[in-house]
Amino acid sequence: MGFAKLRHFVFSAHGKGEYQAALDAVEAYETSDRDEIADLTFWRMCLLSLAGRTDEAIDEFARRLDEGLWWGEVLLDDKDLDAVRDDPEWRRLAAISLERAVEASTGPAEPLDVSPDGEPTGTLVLLHGFGSPPHEILDRFRPALGWGYRLVALHGTMPVATGRFAWPPEGADEVVISQLHAAGDPERPILCGFSQGARIAAQLAWSGRIATSGAFLTAPAFGPRGMPTADSVQRPVPTAILAGDEDWRIDEIRQAAGNLEALGVPVRYDERPGLSHDWPDDFAETLGETLDWSRQQV
Repeated sequence: MGFAKLRHFVFSAHGKGEYQAALDAVEAYETSDRDEIADLTFWRMCLLSLAGRTDEAIDEFARRLDEGLWWGEVLLDDKDLDAVRDDPEWRRLAAISLERAVEASTGPAEPLDVSPDGEPTGTLVLLHGFGSPPHEILDRFRPALGWGYRLVALHGTMPVATGRFAWPPEGADEVVISQLHAAGDPERPILCGFSQGARIAAQLAWSGRIATSGAFLTAPAFGPRGMPTADSVQRPVPTAILAGDEDWRIDEIRQAAGNLEALGVPVRYDERPGLSHDWPDDFAETLGETLDWSRQQV
């Protein structure tokens, strides 16, 4: 079982209250990837807390802190940890973790900028999802380098866990604009994003705050404030939306696509059966098809 399938299984079992099944799957998974270990550890602490095994949750927290990992406030406030939250030892460990998160937030948040061989034919600006590192979305879009695209993966500034960041709830647009300026203000890029990053990419594209030639949104987490309306869509930027029919936000995503079409925005809507809030296995092929479609809209 790969990590994406493990995540889907754990989240599904958690949602059904099948905590032991989720815990068994987490403990059976072996990896040396530091990003995956950070996620696995957090899931294990939550599941142990839910199962009433608070001493084991505390031991896991202490062990992983000793290895240099940390988790920020947005995760440590998770209600799954309520059973252990007031324990004095947990509070001591949490203080250490939060101190590391503060240190991480003061470090440089520089975009990853990769150019193709030869003169670029265009630029894709990439906004990662909540709790992801910039290199993760960059790797997803690497096939575009072979088609002549420059890739600029921007960096969320809110620390979530070791190596993982999110976009701040307020001022995310300014963070993106500032990092794009540091990258030389690419001319008419396509704004691309996953989940939280997709919402921010969409807002910036539709509002016209960034002059774009298109938007490519994967599993967008629009939320009430991010839904396209006649007021929020100031520019009919060609918008591609990729989502799975098992995404917990699918009704919202379908509504957003319908709103855009009603507003006269060119839309490429690709809904995949059996896909949850995740990337499809054939994303590289889908990326090529989507970029072809975007070029035809210009």
